Amino acid sequence: MPGMRKLWDPRTEQGCMLQRFSRNEVLFYAVTKGKRFIASPRDIVGVQKDYVERDGSCMIVQKSVETDVAPEQAGMRRATLDLSGWHFEPQGEDLKVTYIFRIGLGGMIPNAIVSMATTETPLCTGRARDTFYEYGYAPYIRHTPDEPSTIFQKETFESPPIREYQCTVTTGQQIGEMFEIAYDLRRMYRPEGGVQVAVKGEGVQAVDDGKGTVRVQTTESGKTATVVLTPR
Repeated sequence: MPGMRKLWDPRTEQGCMLQRFSRNEVLFYAVTKGKRFIASPRDIVGVQKDYVERDGSCMIVQKSVETDVAPEQAGMRRATLDLSGWHFEPQGEDLKVTYIFRIGLGGMIPNAIVSMATTETPLCTGRARDTFYEYGYAPYIRHTPDEPSTIFQKETFESPPIREYQCTVTTGQQIGEMFEIAYDLRRMYRPEGGVQVAVKGEGVQAVDDGKGTVRVQTTESGKTATVVLTPR
């Protein structure tokens, strides 16, 4: 979630999802911070695909693409993300994390800025770990092996202290289809607080079990609704 990335990546200014192609494939837009009077901010347009294996491992891959959906902006340089990848591999009670990142920043950049960026980027894995220990994880839709008829339009999350999660869907032809939103009761939403669940729109109903899972079930087809989780 871009809302979480800002907590562990000091170069990130903002990010959002532009378009979703499937449950695990999205078009995204991101802006990295510049240095006033020295280096312009950089923006990136790319695709991301998530691979989830049955053993619990997960791989996230990103790469730049050219698209008319997000034209170049005045005052920014368009960077080229050759490859960005995360690999999460369970090892007993631990988790092995691998991060790969290769980017062409475009244009002239002072050596001092380049050195700062190349020093900060490898440390992202450690900062992401520390962010997890402090805040836990943002809500997410649990992975299922089959692609549902429900169309997941977008997800957003406002980082702490706001901690508001929104998931917008358009219901498919299969009435009664269900998906689950998992949330963190240990750190992000502590047990004594939990979450408040609301639905904006029509076509779904959402029930919180109070144990870290919100179950969303479709009640009508062809409807668009947003499920909202906020701290109780």
